[in-house]
Order: sequence, then C-alpha cells, then structure tokens
Amino acid sequence: MSMKRKSFEELVEHLINNGGKYNREVYFFIKAVLDYSLDIQASKNKGVRKHVSGQDLLEGFRAYTLKEFGPMSSSVLREWGIKECEDVGVIVFELIEVGVFGKDESDSPSDFSSTFTFKEAFETPFMPIQK
Repeated sequence: MSMKRKSFEELVEHLINNGGKYNREVYFFIKAVLDYSLDIQASKNKGVRKHVSGQDLLEGFRAYTLKEFGPMSSSVLREWGIKECEDVGVIVFELIEVGVFGKDESDSPSDFSSTFTFKEAFETPFMPIQK
C-alpha cells in the first residue's frame, strides 16, 4: 500500500490548523515567489534550476511583490502580517517543516535577517522625487 503524497493545499491546511502564523494566501504567495526566484536563477544559469539561498529568495520576494502589487505592496504585506524580511524566513521555514520546500544544511532562518527594510523596498520607489 503506497502513501498518497499530500498536495500543496493539504500541506498548507495542515500548517494553518497546527499553529501556522499566517493566512492561506501568504503561503501560496511565498510558493509563487520561490517559483519566480527559481526561474530568475535558471535564466542566469543556462536554464538550470539550482537551490535558491535566503538572499536570492528575498530578492525574488521584493521583485515579485512589486510586480504583483506595485504601489499597494506595502499595504498588502501589512494586511498579511508580513512586516520585515524575517517574516519571510519564518514562512519559508514553516513550509520546509511540512515538506513543501527543501533546504541545504547551511540554510538558516538568519539568512533572512534585515536584508532590506520594507520601507525602502516597497514605499520609497513610489515616493515623489524631491527637487
């Protein structure tokens, strides 16, 4: 008898029902960010998808969030309870714990420490230019 592999949706439900800190949309968004980050990396590596570091994922998170939400990025993230880079790390490691994402031995939540402030990433690009 083989065990059926759980879908992403089932794993997210399990996470939410067992102390996950964020709502469903957040987990789906971070999965999309990972896919986006892997695609960016593959385009730089002749189509080869490799492991994405915490820093790579944060850069993908910044770019993807701005692409998806533009000037509303900061508001959407606040609504979701994502206030800093460390929150992205918490979500990533929750997804690692339930087996959605993999990790290298060197990967750590500290990889997501203060790479950029959300103000500089998601508000400053939309501020009027001072003369």
